[in-house]
Order: sequence, then C-alpha cells, then structure tokens
Amino acid sequence: MIDYLIDLICQYNVGVRQLIDELPDNNQDVFELLPLLRNDQVFDKEKIESLLDGDTIFYKLSYKSMDENSKGIQLLQEKLGDFDE
Repeated sequence: MIDYLIDLICQYNVGVRQLIDELPDNNQDVFELLPLLRNDQVFDKEKIESLLDGDTIFYKLSYKSMDENSKGIQLLQEKLGDFDE
C-alpha cells in the first residue's frame, strides 16, 4: 500500500520524484537471507555471515517458513541476539 502512495506522490510532485530518483540503490540482497534459513536448505554459515556483514540493512523474512531450531536461525540469534527478551 505504501508503494502506491509513494507512486501517487511522485506523479504529482516533481520535487519528491527527483529526490527518490537520486537515491542510490540499496538493500539489493533483501530476499537472499530467507532461503538460507530454511531447514530444507544446506546450511552455509559463510554465505549467511557474508550477507549479514554486507551492505544490506533490512531483510524480508517470514515466520511462516522458518523453523526456530534450524542452524540458520540459531546463527542469526547468535549474531543479532534473542528477540524474545
């Protein structure tokens, strides 16, 4: 929904459109982490750590497809801390 709001604003406000167009590309690996955290994938610690240490700040994750006991989730909790506290 936010995407449509931004698009609508850009259509009617040239200044906002220019500001958005001038933004550099970012978070290009936003979808890369989720597949590595699933239990049905081969655990690749180096790949996960390189993503977490890279330029991407936000990742698209879903509780629906992750098992909290997977090695990937355990590594994520070690790197970022436990979210339940």
